[in-house]
This record gives sequence, structure tokens and C-alpha cells, in this order.
Amino acid sequence: MRLKPKSNTLRELYLKSGNQCAYPECTELMIDSEGEFIGNVCHIEAAEPEGQRYNPLQTDEERREFPNLMLMCQKHHTITNNVIKYPVEIMKKLKEDHEKKFEDIAMIIGKSIHDWTENQFSIEPQNIKNIVKILNWKFEEFQFQPTINEIIEYSKRLENVPLNTRILFSIMIKNIKYSSDFPDSVDPRIIEEKCKIDPKELDRHLVILQKEGLCSRVNSEDYLNPKIEFYGSETGWRILRDLIEYCKLNNNKIEDFVVDLNFSLLDEI
Repeated sequence: MRLKPKSNTLRELYLKSGNQCAYPECTELMIDSEGEFIGNVCHIEAAEPEGQRYNPLQTDEERREFPNLMLMCQKHHTITNNVIKYPVEIMKKLKEDHEKKFEDIAMIIGKSIHDWTENQFSIEPQNIKNIVKILNWKFEEFQFQPTINEIIEYSKRLENVPLNTRILFSIMIKNIKYSSDFPDSVDPRIIEEKCKIDPKELDRHLVILQKEGLCSRVNSEDYLNPKIEFYGSETGWRILRDLIEYCKLNNNKIEDFVVDLNFSLLDEI
């Protein structure tokens, strides 16, 4: 019986793939800029009897485990169906050689995800009276709770983002270019230069941030005007603008919110 790979197996496959096809010299992405999985989970020894390189001595459980799986683009998944040219030994060597390039990165990212998405939680605001006072919002009593709820919803999005990605996000926020007519944005080339990271590494972080509804790359084909645009709350409130202004006036740092997730700093004690 064909069994689907377990979620922790898929996670390990993705991390050790470096978001690239395992075929030599192929740089096709496994997850695109929209955050969609476009790669193929390929079996070295087939999951079913009619498949390529089927091994009747394997159990169904072994067939869906990490050592028997690799990520490839559709083109090279089809090419490697040629079992004469790509027997089991060759496929295992392709997998091993490809994953060696990303083992150290996978270990670091894996620890980061475990430590910071499972064990760190945002500290929710209770009354937000301090930001209301500092920014001189003309609030009626009935407006407090809906605004608190919006802030909590935004903080929950950040909870799902690994620490290293939140740190990068805080740097991006510090370089925001404001617009009255369009979403606030930043030039990705500025971030690449300031953080000394290449576009592919930046895109890996952006995939995570986009999936959580925090920001996304646009104008990727416009060399002169590439942008990363920032999303606000569900109602369209440009929450980052107010957080930045609050930090300036109240001697806080944007990292207090997007990295440390301490939104109780908006409260009046």
C-alpha cells in the first residue's frame, strides 16, 4: 500500500534540498516565490510494484522514509525514470551529493525552527493605552478591543516565523519606503547588500514571510524597480507604520515587537 511521507520527513527533505532540484547543476526551485510547492517528491525505489526500481524486499514504511526520497523538478523526475541509466546506486549518489551541500545550513535552520516556532509565544497587549496616548489616537472606549484583537492577530502571524527570519524582517522594516497610494515597500537590493545575502537566500526567507501574510516580493522582473511590499492587519491598517512611530517616541526598538514578540509594551501599566 502506498503511504504518504510523514510531515517531519518532508520537512527534512526540504531543508536538505536547499530549495533546489537534486539533479546535478539544476537550480529549479522546489517552492516558488508564491510559497507553493512545485517540486516532485521522488522515490528512489518505487512505492508500488509498477514503479521504477521497485524493491519487493522493502516495507511500505521504508518506502516513505527519508533515505528513499528526494526532491526533483518535473523534468528531471521524468528523466530519472530511465532505470537503465539511473539505477538505485546512481539515484542514491545523486541524493547524497546534493544534500551534502546543504547539511550544515539544514541543521542550523532546523534548530532555529524547533526552538522559535514551537517554544516562543508573543506577549499579548491588554489595554494598548500607552500607544493610544503616545500617538495621540482619538479613541472611543468601543475602539480599544477591536484594535487589540488586530494586534494579537498580527502577532500570531509572527509567532509562526523562525527567529532568523524575524531578525531579517526587522532589518527590512527599518528600511521601509513609505507611500500614500501604494503599500509600503523596500528595495530588496538594499537588504541583500546590508545583510550580505544573495537573492536566493533572501527569497527563502520571503517564502516564509509571505505564507504568514507579512510581506512579499513584487516587480521581480522589473530590474529598475524591484520591491518587497509589506502587508498590514486584516482591515488594512498599516500597523508597522504606527509601531515604528511608537518606537521613536517611546524609546523602544522595532525588534521588541517583531523579534521578541513583546506587544505588552503597548500597554499602560
